[in-house]
Amino acid sequence: MTGGGSGIGLATASRFAVEGASVYIVGRDESKLTQACQQLLDSRGVKVTPLTGDISDPASMAAAAAVVNDRETGVDVVINNAGLASPSTPADDDDFITDLRDRLSIDVIGTAVTTAAFVPFLRRGGSVLNMGSVYATTAAAGTASYSAAKSAIIGLTRTLAVELGPRGIRVNCVSPGWVDVPKWDDYFDEPTLRHLRGDFTRVPLRAAVTADEIAALYAFLAHEDAAAISGQDIVVDRGMSADLYVAQTVPGLA
Repeated sequence: MTGGGSGIGLATASRFAVEGASVYIVGRDESKLTQACQQLLDSRGVKVTPLTGDISDPASMAAAAAVVNDRETGVDVVINNAGLASPSTPADDDDFITDLRDRLSIDVIGTAVTTAAFVPFLRRGGSVLNMGSVYATTAAAGTASYSAAKSAIIGLTRTLAVELGPRGIRVNCVSPGWVDVPKWDDYFDEPTLRHLRGDFTRVPLRAAVTADEIAALYAFLAHEDAAAISGQDIVVDRGMSADLYVAQTVPGLA
């Protein structure tokens, strides 16, 4: 999997390893990957293997895929979890086009590059899982480049599901809402964190999604119990996108 060094990726690597899978996390920062693997060994007692690879470089990812195939004699699951971590740039910002190009290059092209590298080694019954976002199908001011990239990933997911289906390979997308990740502790003060984690009034279930909950969905979609699910974008946002949240903002109706 890509993007396994922290947050959702690290939680997912842990979940799969605990369930007995041979897990490889691929990324450019070897030191960060090694640290993440050691953290999982210390905290969960599971072994995860770091593997250097750059999702923007087809040759680099092809080499990483070949290593995994040689060691495991095939691949069962590919998780495209990596993405540009910086905040999205509003469409009226001078840097918007640059930001859009960067996001399409990392999020979309990176997903395609990784998938293309690993698909030749995927066994029948295998699964490709992509990281989308609730903002692919909804909108918020300032998220144009992010939304565009995630929308493209959903389109890519559906097309790959059609193309790879005859080989018995399923392709799905997981689209989270607001996810509680470690970097939140650096971004938000304590009152804000308490609100997001236990009284998130904008969300019907009143809390942000956890990284472990995303990992659980990845694990389900990779399992044979999900054998009939392919070409889908599955939203996990505790009900956020189901509520237009309009009436609550109108004086006298709240």
